[in-house]
Amino acid sequence: MSNRLLKFLPWTALAGGVLAVSFLIVLTILHSRLKEENTENRRRAVEAIERIQAYHPKNIYDSAFKSKIEETLDSQYIATIWLISPEGEILLSKGSTAGSLSSGSVREQATIETHEILNSLPPDALKEDKRILLLAASAIQREGEHNDIYNHLIREIHSSDGTRVGLVGVAYKLSPDPGSVAAGWMVSVLIVLFSLPVYWVSLPLWVFLDARQRGERAWPWAIFVSIGNLVALIAYLLARLPNDNVPIPKY
Repeated sequence: MSNRLLKFLPWTALAGGVLAVSFLIVLTILHSRLKEENTENRRRAVEAIERIQAYHPKNIYDSAFKSKIEETLDSQYIATIWLISPEGEILLSKGSTAGSLSSGSVREQATIETHEILNSLPPDALKEDKRILLLAASAIQREGEHNDIYNHLIREIHSSDGTRVGLVGVAYKLSPDPGSVAAGWMVSVLIVLFSLPVYWVSLPLWVFLDARQRGERAWPWAIFVSIGNLVALIAYLLARLPNDNVPIPKY
């Protein structure tokens, strides 16, 4: 049994190592795909906001207008949508990244850097409506955790007579097909989580069996290799006692 394991374990370690490295590369590629902005997604996000702008509600509290905004979330491209009053109050926040910006004022939620920039400007450099617009843009991007896979848009909403009644912001997905990328990501993670332990355990187990047959101190060597991995394995192969009766696997 030990002889069979001595022949089998190196190949098991090799297979586990190759799988782990291969799918770590796949994970890197998938992650880069998630961060690549797709122009089609942006176009559709812009179109979704333009449809909202074209409604021209009498005021920001129009129930039919709010229903139209919520319909935007049915799109596979839009992840989150915000509705903000002309004064900067967050009136509606729905979607997968809405938790960090669900209520309050954009003045409170905007980043410190944005406030410092605005404070450095002359008092009359920006009108109040443009100041609120910048604060709102800063607030919806503040969440940060998902900013590598989502981008943001914010636009003004006007009534039919041209009066600004509020702001609408969206977070839209950068990847052209986030569902398939996410599925590939999960499969790759599972393979890495399976193959890496197989690789890591096979080496010290092989060293333990090999050292025991050679009369070496099996446990110390196995523990050493489990910590040092390939470097420790090379040290063991160089230091182990020769034994012509033991089948030495070829690498």
